[in-house]
This record gives sequence, C-alpha cells and structure tokens, in this order.
Amino acid sequence: VYDIDLLSQEISKICSYTNLINVDDFANCLFKSETDIFEFIEALLDKDISKVLEKSDEMIEAVTDQGLLLILLYQLHFLLVCQDCKEKNIYSTDTVLSILEMEDVLGKYLGEDYNKVTYQKKSQNPIRVKIEIGKRRLQSSKNICSMIELVVDTIIDLRDTGNKTLALPILFHKLVTV
Repeated sequence: VYDIDLLSQEISKICSYTNLINVDDFANCLFKSETDIFEFIEALLDKDISKVLEKSDEMIEAVTDQGLLLILLYQLHFLLVCQDCKEKNIYSTDTVLSILEMEDVLGKYLGEDYNKVTYQKKSQNPIRVKIEIGKRRLQSSKNICSMIELVVDTIIDLRDTGNKTLALPILFHKLVTV
C-alpha cells in the first residue's frame, strides 16, 4: 500500500534536481509502509502494547493518523474474512480469494436502469491469503469484529470531537485487550 500523495511529492522533489528517476531514488522514502503495517497488526494481535505504540508512531509519520485507521480497518476486514473461513473449515485459497473479492455478489445484479453494473474487482494477493489461512490466531471472528467496531467508533469520535493525541493510544490499548 502506497500513499499516492506522498509518492507524488517525492517524485516532485526528485524532478526538481534531475530529469532521470530510478528505483534507488526511492530507497529511503516514507511512502512505502507495507512492512510496517504488517508488523503493527501482528503486534496488535500478539497484544504487545509497547510495540504497538512504537509502530503506531512510525505509521502515523508515514501515512497520517487517518491513513493508519483506514489501513487498519482494511487489514482487520481481511483478517475477519480469513478467520471466518477457517472457523467454517474453508481452507481453499481460491475459495477464500473468491469471498474476499466478493465474486458471488459483484456483477450479479442489474442497476436501476436494468443494465449490467460495471465494477472494478479489488484483487487480493493469493500468497498472503495462503499464509493467513495457515496461521493459528488467538482471535475469533467475533473478536476481530469487536476490533473493527472499536476502530470505527474511534473514527467517528475523531470526526465529531476527538483528540487524536488521546484517542489513538486509548484505541490501541482497547484493541490489545480484545
């Protein structure tokens, strides 16, 4: 997952001093945060609050607080679907991918004008699905739903009257207790 705005800013900075861009120019950029989010999620699921707080600071610096919450929701949804499949004894990577990509729903119904609805399928990484299906998690799908609810409640609180300096650490402490 890359923050397009940060990537665009980084490209603009590089273009200010050269006309040629290569991969090495991006080696130390903050817009690439894939590894960090997975470490952050694993720390949450392992209930390691000190690592969660440490990683959260890095993540907020890389993708902002709103970005972190949205990525966290996306990852928790992924974990929810995988965990739910495991609880239903569905271990086929193809079947789990189909559920994640909503193949059973998307494109099935006609629009208001009785024409076929066009959509863009959000494809998932099959290797990541296979890895997650193979992991033993302490959290049930019910626990992951509770985590999603806590994140959504925090987003609502932050939009209404919240203080992110207080709300995010409180959220992370709540998440590790689920």
